[in-house]
Parts: sequence; structure tokens; C-alpha cells
Amino acid sequence: MTDFRKAVQAKEDETMIFGWIEWPDKATRDAVMGRMEEMSKSDGRINPEKIRCRSAACV
Repeated sequence: MTDFRKAVQAKEDETMIFGWIEWPDKATRDAVMGRMEEMSKSDGRINPEKIRCRSAACV
């Protein structure tokens, strides 16, 4: 068994985030995910170059 940091091969300067969302239905999920994508394009705090995702759920 290994710890989470080693399991995702996190680098020293990376912060790991683990979480999940439980949606009431697919329509709600699709609507919210679409809105989040739109917001991320206009929010200067979100830098896609710095996001490294190790999940099938990340696109």
C-alpha cells in the first residue's frame, strides 16, 4: 500500500485536491459543468497550464 501523494506521483510543488460531487441528475450536472467551463474561461485565477488531472472524470 502507498500513500495518496505517491499514488498520484505528485511533485514537491504540487497541491493535491481530492473531492467529489454527487449530482441529483444528469441534466443538473450538465448545466452546472457547462457554466463552470464558461466561468473558467473568464476567471484569471484559473490557469489551465497549472492544472494536472489524474482522473478519467477530468477533461
